[in-house]
Amino acid sequence: MTECILPSTERLKAAVNTNFEALTGENDEQSHDEQSKGDSAITLTLTEVNISSISDTADYENISLVFTCEYTFPQQTINVTHAELGSLTLFLVPVGNQEEKTQYEALINREVSTEAA
Repeated sequence: MTECILPSTERLKAAVNTNFEALTGENDEQSHDEQSKGDSAITLTLTEVNISSISDTADYENISLVFTCEYTFPQQTINVTHAELGSLTLFLVPVGNQEEKTQYEALINREVSTEAA
């Protein structure tokens, strides 16, 4: 299992509380890939965020997060840890290449809040 450590930033906190679009282009996600790189850290860059409704009633939304990385590793579950936000487990799957980097995708399905703003 891979460990990802996210630094404490206000921009990251705001994005997690609302949606992931504000993180696009950021490359401060640090990943420790035990299988392919030993003890070295791997940097993942969030390059794309797609949010769509899963059903006609829009009770749930599907979030696709696409990351790029200089290293190639097999699909696997990673633990993302943030000092203020806690931990999040993502399953990353290699989905292609972009400018000599491997692209990975994580899918998140979550219920849309029905509370009044």
